[in-house]
Amino acid sequence: MVLVNDALTGIDLDAAAALLQPWRLEKALRYVRESDTRQSIAAWLLLREACLGLGLPDVPVVAFGEHGKPFFPDHRSLHFNLSHCPEAAACAVAASPVGIDIEAVMTPDMDVMERVLSGEEIRRVLASPDPAVEFTRLWTVKESYLKLTGEGLTDDLPGLLGRAEGVCFRSVVRDRYVYTVAE
Repeated sequence: MVLVNDALTGIDLDAAAALLQPWRLEKALRYVRESDTRQSIAAWLLLREACLGLGLPDVPVVAFGEHGKPFFPDHRSLHFNLSHCPEAAACAVAASPVGIDIEAVMTPDMDVMERVLSGEEIRRVLASPDPAVEFTRLWTVKESYLKLTGEGLTDDLPGLLGRAEGVCFRSVVRDRYVYTVAE
């Protein structure tokens, strides 16, 4: 299940804050900008909506793995991942490990592309009818994979997808953002 909210300005922050677990509220309030707080809260509200839709009374207690990946210790057969950007928030919930990343469409420069993409991926971006969208899609593919595995950022971003054998990636492109789910 994937839920996305791209109407972030419509969230009543005071009402929403009461629905967050204390650690998540603290995390959301650490952001300097209200827009970042709003994004963080929006992602949690999507998780809450998914949990309610699955028949749970609320979001279960959350714990964190070695590299910070969140999980439900009392519901090991239910996996989730959250992401947000200035344009939208996203949540993926599945019966197996899942990762999701959402990013506003970004135009890369060659230095950035050389640090994060393989030669073939750079050629794909440069040959694309919309290089900014293709770069953003590839970025979300890589980030969703890292979030799926829970390993965190790596120095080998260009070669990362060579390790992703057997992983299914689903990317969705919207006008202002792209998200990818890795399962």
